[in-house]
Amino acid sequence: MTDMRQPGGNQLFDLGWLIGVINSDGSYVLSKQYHYRSGTLYFFPSIDISNDNEELAANCVRIIKEWFKVGAYILPKPRKTGKMGYQISLRGVKRLHKSLPTIAKYEIAKKKQAELLLEYINNRMTVNRGTPVTDRDIAIAIELRKLNSSHNDISKDIPKRLK
Repeated sequence: MTDMRQPGGNQLFDLGWLIGVINSDGSYVLSKQYHYRSGTLYFFPSIDISNDNEELAANCVRIIKEWFKVGAYILPKPRKTGKMGYQISLRGVKRLHKSLPTIAKYEIAKKKQAELLLEYINNRMTVNRGTPVTDRDIAIAIELRKLNSSHNDISKDIPKRLK
């Protein structure tokens, strides 16, 4: 019998573990890019996770491969502190079309971001490649960017000290 507390011990545990890592160290991203010849705007969707632990990065990639049967990228990035950092990316419309419905279903903390990215992915799967982005696609990108940056906002309703 496998130990469910260890990554790799249970598939459903692994999915929850991956979503927890996305919640703490990850983000749902629509990167703005322009086609090099035509200058047409398009968005490049991804789920990115940044962490300094090589084992955590390798485990994320293993879970993504086992659960969704798609590849993920690991980009080693040296930090200013001398430590090696790792960025795990699950990129592209087709890869996210396979994986994001499951992730969004179980997502809790960043559910709105996951649902927005899923809406964008579903919209792009219904049009031909190279089709210009719509006004709704731009609105999704703007809202996603606001949600990704809002986690640092401090509300005035939060007490400075618990009594």
